[in-house]
Amino acid sequence: MKMQRKEDKKVNNPFKRAVVIFVSAVVCMCLVITALVVYVDPFFHYHKPLEGFAFELANERYQKDGIVKHFSYDTVITGTSMTANFKTT
Repeated sequence: MKMQRKEDKKVNNPFKRAVVIFVSAVVCMCLVITALVVYVDPFFHYHKPLEGFAFELANERYQKDGIVKHFSYDTVITGTSMTANFKTT
Protein backbone atom coordinates (compact mmCIF):
# COMPACT_ATOMS: atom_id res chain seq x y z
CA MET A 1 0.00 0.00 0.00
CA LYS A 2 1.37 3.36 -1.00
CA MET A 3 1.54 6.01 1.75
CA GLN A 4 0.40 9.51 0.91
CA ARG A 5 2.19 12.55 2.18
CA LYS A 6 0.31 15.39 3.91
CA GLU A 7 0.93 17.65 0.93
CA ASP A 8 -0.78 15.17 -1.38
CA LYS A 9 -3.90 14.97 0.80
CA LYS A 10 -4.38 18.73 0.91
CA VAL A 11 -5.89 19.75 -2.42
CA ASN A 12 -6.18 23.48 -3.10
CA ASN A 13 -9.74 23.82 -4.34
CA PRO A 14 -10.38 27.38 -5.63
CA PHE A 15 -14.17 26.91 -5.63
CA LYS A 16 -14.22 25.89 -1.97
CA ARG A 17 -11.98 28.83 -1.07
CA ALA A 18 -14.26 31.26 -2.97
CA VAL A 19 -17.36 29.92 -1.20
CA VAL A 20 -15.70 30.26 2.22
CA ILE A 21 -14.63 33.84 1.44
CA PHE A 22 -18.11 34.74 0.15
CA VAL A 23 -19.92 33.25 3.17
CA SER A 24 -17.47 34.95 5.54
CA ALA A 25 -18.01 38.31 3.82
CA VAL A 26 -21.81 37.96 4.00
CA VAL A 27 -21.69 37.03 7.70
CA CYS A 28 -19.38 40.00 8.44
CA MET A 29 -21.67 42.41 6.56
CA CYS A 30 -24.72 41.09 8.44
CA LEU A 31 -22.91 41.56 11.76
CA VAL A 32 -21.98 45.15 10.86
CA ILE A 33 -25.55 45.97 9.81
CA THR A 34 -26.92 44.35 12.98
CA ALA A 35 -24.52 46.33 15.16
CA LEU A 36 -25.52 49.57 13.40
CA VAL A 37 -29.24 48.90 13.89
CA VAL A 38 -28.74 48.08 17.59
CA TYR A 39 -26.60 51.21 18.06
CA VAL A 40 -28.98 53.63 16.32
CA ASP A 41 -32.18 51.75 17.30
CA PRO A 42 -34.84 53.86 15.52
CA PHE A 43 -37.67 52.03 17.28
CA PHE A 44 -36.17 52.28 20.81
CA HIS A 45 -36.37 48.52 21.43
CA TYR A 46 -32.86 48.19 22.90
CA HIS A 47 -32.15 51.52 24.62
CA LYS A 48 -33.17 55.16 25.03
CA PRO A 49 -32.66 57.52 22.08
CA LEU A 50 -29.07 58.61 21.56
CA GLU A 51 -28.04 62.18 22.22
CA GLY A 52 -27.43 64.08 18.99
CA PHE A 53 -29.72 61.95 16.81
CA ALA A 54 -33.08 63.32 15.71
CA PHE A 55 -35.70 60.57 15.82
CA GLU A 56 -39.09 60.95 14.22
CA LEU A 57 -41.99 59.60 16.28
CA ALA A 58 -44.10 58.63 13.30
CA ASN A 59 -44.18 54.83 13.34
CA GLU A 60 -46.21 54.57 16.52
CA ARG A 61 -47.13 50.94 16.02
CA TYR A 62 -43.48 49.89 16.03
CA GLN A 63 -42.23 52.46 18.55
CA LYS A 64 -44.81 52.06 21.33
CA ASP A 65 -43.04 49.14 22.99
CA GLY A 66 -39.72 50.98 23.15
CA ILE A 67 -41.33 54.24 24.27
CA VAL A 68 -43.09 52.49 27.16
CA LYS A 69 -39.89 50.73 28.25
CA HIS A 70 -37.30 53.50 27.88
CA PHE A 71 -38.96 56.94 28.02
CA SER A 72 -39.79 58.73 31.23
CA TYR A 73 -43.32 60.09 31.42
CA ASP A 74 -45.82 61.21 34.02
CA THR A 75 -49.06 60.90 32.04
CA VAL A 76 -50.55 58.17 29.90
CA ILE A 77 -53.45 58.56 27.50
CA THR A 78 -55.15 55.29 26.64
CA GLY A 79 -58.10 54.56 24.48
CA THR A 80 -59.27 53.55 21.05
CA SER A 81 -58.42 55.14 17.73
CA MET A 82 -60.68 58.03 18.76
CA THR A 83 -57.95 59.26 21.14
CA ALA A 84 -55.45 59.65 18.31
CA ASN A 85 -56.88 63.10 17.55
CA PHE A 86 -56.93 64.43 21.12
CA LYS A 87 -54.75 67.37 22.08
CA THR A 88 -52.43 66.37 24.91
CA THR A 89 -52.58 69.89 26.38
